[in-house]
Amino acid sequence: MLALWDHKTDITQSMLARPDTHIAPKQGKQKAAVRLWGQRGTMLLPTRARLNTVRMLSVRTTISVLGSAWIPCHPQVDGIDNIMQEKNFCAYLNSSIGVLTMLGNRSITEISYPRFSMDDLRKLVVPDFAAIGESAVQRLALAYDALCERVLLPLPQMDADPVRRELDAAVCAALDIDPERVATIRRHLAAEPSITGKRYNGLS
Repeated sequence: MLALWDHKTDITQSMLARPDTHIAPKQGKQKAAVRLWGQRGTMLLPTRARLNTVRMLSVRTTISVLGSAWIPCHPQVDGIDNIMQEKNFCAYLNSSIGVLTMLGNRSITEISYPRFSMDDLRKLVVPDFAAIGESAVQRLALAYDALCERVLLPLPQMDADPVRRELDAAVCAALDIDPERVATIRRHLAAEPSITGKRYNGLS
């Protein structure tokens, strides 16, 4: 069985991730393993993230996997193809607005190294992709396709990251959001002490 087990930001650097581990059931645990294997998926969200090094807050794989630092997510949006849904969610959650959404739902165990419980992830506020229209859904999916193999910079560098900026532009166009407002969010997030691990010295 293949899994995306770890969240190594020097290896997993783009939205399209690759399995990093082979896993096998422990002796006597085959039935439990079968139940877990049924939960595998191709879109994953983090269960924890070190904010000064993390690059992505959602990834996709080409085959269904399980994870430890990543957990499979199965979005359900009526009327939208499953793969299209995953691409929309992944593009959105790695945009500046998506990062802000994820960090607003973190469990505060350690500010710079948050954990995301199942309850945290279930409460994520995301767009109603069924309501934004087919052209907007396709726009986000195309943005994912164009950018999914490009390297994203760590969050402290997100304001200088051309890939993050392109994701933001696609999200703004799809959701009719003011790009300047999102640019302001991006700048502030990149300077946030819990992300940088440094004292806040204002924006340059």
